[in-house]
Formats: sequence, structure tokens, C-alpha cells
Amino acid sequence: MRDRNNRFMAIFLFLLVSMLLVGGLIAALIGISDEILYSFLSGLGAVAPFAFIISFIYACRRERPAWYLAILAFMAILPCVLLVFVVFAAPPEGIFILYPNIDTRFAPGYSEETFNNIPIGMSESEVLNLLREPLVVAELNPDWRIKEEPDTVWSYTGDGASRWGDFAWRGRAVYFRDGKVVRKLATWHFD
Repeated sequence: MRDRNNRFMAIFLFLLVSMLLVGGLIAALIGISDEILYSFLSGLGAVAPFAFIISFIYACRRERPAWYLAILAFMAILPCVLLVFVVFAAPPEGIFILYPNIDTRFAPGYSEETFNNIPIGMSESEVLNLLREPLVVAELNPDWRIKEEPDTVWSYTGDGASRWGDFAWRGRAVYFRDGKVVRKLATWHFD
């Protein structure tokens, strides 16, 4: 019985750590955040509850430990796993992988699909008809810009939508020169 309990704990912990590391490595390779460590920790946090449950069930079915050991392992490790999930699923200024748009404010009527279909050369009035009013309109000072640079920027997204944390946010803006689209910005802001 003692060997079975030891094997249970070994299998359980090995599977748990392996799945956490794989989740972290995948997130780091994808590049969820601008920092590789934050990406790794985000992936680790996101898979933590699932890795815990899967490894616990597998180890219990395979080794059939004493019921008290199974309950003890479950109750001792679950709070740690949940803490990892809460802390690392959303690193500071990183992308919250469970809901990436958590900190992005969108202009009323904004549509990502419509934004993606705005071609270079479209007029301001056509953009206004499709995307509606932007959140911010910035007129760029002609003394500070190069002749070929845009003279107006319409921002359709902004920071600060989340009430409980500061995360990365989607940047979406349309740049105009002489009333025509010259460039679009579609990026993540990690600030």
C-alpha cells in the first residue's frame, strides 16, 4: 500500500509539473507578452487548474491511493495551483490570455472586421460611415511632422477598460493625410 501511495504522488507531481512547463513553454514561444518571462508565466498560470485536475484524476485512476492521501494531496496543492492561475494568467502589462481585450476600450460601433477592410486611400467620410466616431481625433502639428507623414490620427481603441488590473491593450488607429487613409495601426500596447 505504501508503494502505491508513493507512486501516486510521484505520478501526480510529475504530470502536474510537466503540463505546467509545457503550457509555459508554448506561451513563451507564441509570445503572449513583450517579455519572454511574462509569456512563460502566463502560460503556466493558464494551464494550472487544468493540469492539476488532469494529473490528479490520472494518478488516482492508475494507482488507487489511500483515500486520505488523495484528499490531502488535493487540498494541499489546489490552493497553490489556483494562486498560480490568478497571479500568472495575467502578468502586469501582458495579454490576459483568458480575455485578451480585458483592458481595451473600443469606440461605440467599432468592428474589427470593418477596421480590417478599410483600404489605403479611403476618405475620412467613408471611414466615418463604416467605423463611426473614433475615441480620439489627434491633429498632428505641421511643424513637427515630415511632409509625407499623416496629418490626422483617429484612434478607435484606448487603454483602461479593466477595473482590477493594468494589462496590454489593442491599439487600432487610422492615419490620414489630406483627408485620405495613408496607414492603419493594428498592434498591442504594453503600457
